[in-house]
Amino acid sequence: AVCLESGWSDRVRYMVVVYTNGRQDTEENILLGMDFTNKDSSITITSSITSSITFTTSSITSTITYITSITCTSSITITSITSSVVCKNCSIGMVLPLWSDTKIHLDGDGGFTVNTAERTHVFKPVSVQAMWSALQILHKVCEVSRRHNYFPGGMALTWLGYYESCISSEQSCINQWNAMRDLETTRPDSPDMFVDKPSERERTEGLLKAKLRNVMSYQDLDNVTSKQIRTELEQHMSCNLNEYKEFIDNEMLQILGQMDKATLIFDHLYLVATSRPPALPASPLSAHTAERLCIYI
Repeated sequence: AVCLESGWSDRVRYMVVVYTNGRQDTEENILLGMDFTNKDSSITITSSITSSITFTTSSITSTITYITSITCTSSITITSITSSVVCKNCSIGMVLPLWSDTKIHLDGDGGFTVNTAERTHVFKPVSVQAMWSALQILHKVCEVSRRHNYFPGGMALTWLGYYESCISSEQSCINQWNAMRDLETTRPDSPDMFVDKPSERERTEGLLKAKLRNVMSYQDLDNVTSKQIRTELEQHMSCNLNEYKEFIDNEMLQILGQMDKATLIFDHLYLVATSRPPALPASPLSAHTAERLCIYI
């Protein structure tokens, strides 16, 4: 579950990935848009839950303690739980099946879009770290849908209708889940006269990479959005970076991946989520040999 930006101070929005084994005994996934409201007292968010939780319930409860208390008629598992919420009212505002045609795109403004079966939804996590977590799990579950070729009208996701019948959020909440960003049409750049020289954009992007890494090194990535980081970059460079929004978001995710520590699999064998050689623990092997014994993903 990933916390998203909300247009109201008394509401908390979560994107929740729910999966179960379907009729074909294969993993099936949907996205739920959950709205948590508490108009009488403050909402408390505590980062504590990190493991998957499996449970069975029969109805939506009007008073909940944790985000895991949602409706289900069969045994399901919610993955990537990263926080808990204390509030009074919980409702479903959106149900989105993840078919084999699902595509995910960064919107360049601190969020991403999910397109499937001619539906488009925009999600804006509350922090860079939250966006990183959301994209990791979404790419994983979308790969499952493509592998098994799930399509509307087939035998997959037959349990989807139950959740759709449980949509009960206020209309203003439902409208926010269904909001679409403005579509932009851009013309292709003119061909460069001198291809051997870097263009102005390439020079700017090179400078942005260096500045971005420096800015992210002292930010609390669990509590800062990509939009805030871009604003910080604009202050450093004294210029508007709107046309580089998508580039900055992509670079930000690459830098986050490079910040992950190498995982020791066997002696002198590490799993690394980066395209560059990481800083590994001291080893009697030469640096060249150590790089060759890394598995890059």
